[in-house]
Amino acid sequence: MTSAIVSSTINQNFPVAGQDNNSVGFRNNFTYIKTGLATAAGEITALQATTAKTNADNDFNGVKIENAETNRLYGTILTNDSVSTNLDGLGINPSVSIPDAEYFFYKFTGSSPVNRIIKFTNWPTGGFSKIRLDLQDGGIARNITFQVSSGTIFADSDLTYPLVTSGTAAKHYIFDVWTIDGGDNIFIKSLGTFEAI
Repeated sequence: MTSAIVSSTINQNFPVAGQDNNSVGFRNNFTYIKTGLATAAGEITALQATTAKTNADNDFNGVKIENAETNRLYGTILTNDSVSTNLDGLGINPSVSIPDAEYFFYKFTGSSPVNRIIKFTNWPTGGFSKIRLDLQDGGIARNITFQVSSGTIFADSDLTYPLVTSGTAAKHYIFDVWTIDGGDNIFIKSLGTFEAI
């Protein structure tokens, strides 16, 4: 972005020392300075509104970040460690809203229901988007199925569908879930079942 501030119109040699100077020269210089300050204020306001900040969250609104080296990037985690029949906002079947995080953890609690549905919603409209899903069954075997508002789910051949958990509360069932077309086609890959050693 090139600044629109014009400084070349200001006469830096005015007023001339040791002689009477016409007031029009003062008026012109003040006019040019005022115009330049107004232009600068507009440009600074635009920069404050549209540039990345180090002291606040940034929403790049779909703008591409390209040819960058990164270091120490961390993903947002959404944790719900008590998904029961009475958990406000989730109910018995959590809805995974993609913009909320990169890593979603759900621990199902209570003895019922045994059947749980994980629904994926709000995929970005284009490009490659991926989240990681971490499930715990809370101590009883559960049948877990995946669902989308619209589109098709493709599961890898290693995934028994619906997923039947073991009933061992300490186990984590972890998946990568992604799309390349705004959620028209959702791919789910099981990364395995994990437990403490």
